[in-house]
Amino acid sequence: MPNNGYFDSERDGELIKGGGYFWCSTCLVARPLDDLSPDPRYCQGCYGFLLKEVEMLSSGKHPQWVPRTSPKPIRQLVQPSSGGCHNYTHTPLGSPMESGIMATVKGKRGPKRRADLPAEMIMQWASEGMGSKMIASKLKAELNITIGFRTVARIIAGQRVLV
Repeated sequence: MPNNGYFDSERDGELIKGGGYFWCSTCLVARPLDDLSPDPRYCQGCYGFLLKEVEMLSSGKHPQWVPRTSPKPIRQLVQPSSGGCHNYTHTPLGSPMESGIMATVKGKRGPKRRADLPAEMIMQWASEGMGSKMIASKLKAELNITIGFRTVARIIAGQRVLV
């Protein structure tokens, strides 16, 4: 595919390194800082377009590309996606950082703490003949505790000890 001059990672890297430009993660080119939107990942045009796309999404979880409506620092370093030839990458606000390691924000992994489960209520309901699915739905409805029915079954069987 011939390069028509629009996508050029070396040029974009030089512009960003020189200051006055940022990397737009949607256009995939360096853009002038006056075109920066409230979300430092996008230019004004892409930001407006993505906000309209968000309106069409169903409610629930939104993907990571959903624009932020208030400026918030991004901890992930941004560089041209075709990069690899740049000595430096820049955050969207233009400060140079050494490339190589991408700083990412990850949530806590592993099982959630379940110390606040009412084990005595679960055992009482089980002795009254309720099944684990019914107990799980009752915990959600009455106490707003989300727990899987298999976890309830393990508590009833004594395989899961609540600390």
